[in-house]
Amino acid sequence: MHRDREVSPTAPGIARGGQAPALRFGNMNLQPNYPTIEHQNAAEAIVDFFAPLPEVDTICLTCSCARGKASRDSCLDMLVLGQTETANLEKAWEEFYATAPVFQKLAAVGKYAHVDLEFSEGHFAPTSRGWTGGPDEFELVIGNYLVYSVVLHQNGDYFDALREKWLPYYDEQLRQQRLSMARNYCLNNLEHIPLYVPRGLHFQCFTRFYDAFRDFCRHSSLPSAPTLSPTTNGCESRLWRF
Repeated sequence: MHRDREVSPTAPGIARGGQAPALRFGNMNLQPNYPTIEHQNAAEAIVDFFAPLPEVDTICLTCSCARGKASRDSCLDMLVLGQTETANLEKAWEEFYATAPVFQKLAAVGKYAHVDLEFSEGHFAPTSRGWTGGPDEFELVIGNYLVYSVVLHQNGDYFDALREKWLPYYDEQLRQQRLSMARNYCLNNLEHIPLYVPRGLHFQCFTRFYDAFRDFCRHSSLPSAPTLSPTTNGCESRLWRF
């Protein structure tokens, strides 16, 4: 790891072949964007730790540091992707995180400057929800892991296979199911608000309205299959139809 160089806002991470290619999907061109050298050093330490392990397929930078929105107070969000059980990886990580000085230096940089490392086997599936539980994170997880992420290290092709399967979006049958679910929960939340107002349940009204808005946002982000530009050979989404 190179700890003596200045941080670069677009410095590439460690990857197979020397550099991680910039992600291009639609109009996005994501690269690592670390707010401090301590964030960058911590990310490189994580790559160095997990890259030699055969059960690790891909290591990704996610969330604010991948989207160029991080500050020195931001946590460092990363993903370790593999096709096998991750329990042993998680145990090894806990020991490493508790003892490596690079993470202590990161914690001293900002108020919430710590590592938020997630492990995934790439199994994405909708979860059940109740009427007052709010939306699940199905689309959010797919977006954070497969779209708004930057590959820092890649051992195999599992990550690429997942992107091929889930992007630009899932199949039409599942889309219709998710669309119907979002609409039903949105309307249910809105219809409860007038019933709560006469009873003085104002915080409950706010909660219902907030969850309705979240489902409305989901409803408006569930596109059908994209119309492809003839100039992109079917490789880039040009128009989303709602």
